[in-house]
Amino acid sequence: PTIESPTGLEKFEDAEIQSSSLISNRQCRLGEQVEIDIEVMNVGKGKATLLKIEPMQFDGLKIKKVPAWSRLEDTSLNLRNKVLETQGVEDIKLTAAPYVKGEYHLRPRILYRNDSGEISSHMISLDVITVKELGISDWIKGASRARKD
Repeated sequence: PTIESPTGLEKFEDAEIQSSSLISNRQCRLGEQVEIDIEVMNVGKGKATLLKIEPMQFDGLKIKKVPAWSRLEDTSLNLRNKVLETQGVEDIKLTAAPYVKGEYHLRPRILYRNDSGEISSHMISLDVITVKELGISDWIKGASRARKD
């Protein structure tokens, strides 16, 4: 007789981070705000200590707002050792504003530590943000709004 065990389950013995994301406006114009919502889940059996998300600085795209419990540093978002329990979920809401037209391929990774002290990472797939210049109608609307203020 042979003893069989399911394969692939070993990675769930410790912390195992997965994520999903939503971008409010994948096609926007210069200066428009883009809301980025990253849901981080611990699907493993151990606790995960969230360390940081990197990179969080992109040429032409400025991160304007981060959760109050986190801190934006140089090229990363410091998650300040936030503990994510087994089956825990943390919602990370960011606001960004593009100031250069173009396509932005956002592929940051989240670094976390498991109960054994080992550091692992998970790639967050955020998709592409396409930024276009303001058209003539946008300039006129902007100018008329400025006169009203």
